[in-house]
Amino acid sequence: IESKIWDYGFFTAQRKLEGDDVLVPYGASEMLMFALKNKTIDTAVVVCEGAGTVVTDQPRLVQGIGGRMNSLLLTSPIPGIMEKLKHHHCRVVFTHALIDQVNGAQEAIKMGYRRIGVTVSGQRADDLKRLSLLEKHSGAAITSLVVCTTGITADRVEAIRRHADLVWSCASGDIREKL
Repeated sequence: IESKIWDYGFFTAQRKLEGDDVLVPYGASEMLMFALKNKTIDTAVVVCEGAGTVVTDQPRLVQGIGGRMNSLLLTSPIPGIMEKLKHHHCRVVFTHALIDQVNGAQEAIKMGYRRIGVTVSGQRADDLKRLSLLEKHSGAAITSLVVCTTGITADRVEAIRRHADLVWSCASGDIREKL
C-alpha cells in the first residue's frame, strides 16, 4: 500500500487518475478500458478510493482508477480526488464517497448511457440481482464484472453464478469449483 501511495498518490489529493498501461491483460479495468475504446460499452461504473462510485466514459480514467486498485470495499471522501475526477468530467455519484454500484448504474442511465460496464465486489454479490432487474426494466445493457472474490460465502457464490457476466476467481476455490 505504501508504494501505491508514494508512486501513484493513492489515498491523497495527488492521486494519478489517468493511465493506459496494460497491467493485467485479463484484468477488469483493462477489459473496460478496451471496451470503451472499441465502443462496445458507452460508460463504466467503477470504484475509486476517496470518491466511491464513479461514472466515466473515458478509457484512460477507467484504467488509471482501477488498474492498480485491489479490494476496495469502503472509502471516505477525499476532496482533492473528487475534484480531479470532476475536472475530468467524471460523475462522482455520492459526495460522501459511498460505494453503491447499483445506484451508479442508475445514474449512468439517467445520464443517457445505454451500454454500461459495472464492476462489483464479490462481497456485494447481492447487488448483481438488482443490476439484472435494472437492466430488464431500463432497457439498458449492463455488463457486470465481479472482482475481489476471495473469501466470499456460498450464498454470494450462488448470486454470482446466477447473475454475473464476467467473474474473477481470485483466491476463491468455491468460485473455481462452482462456476
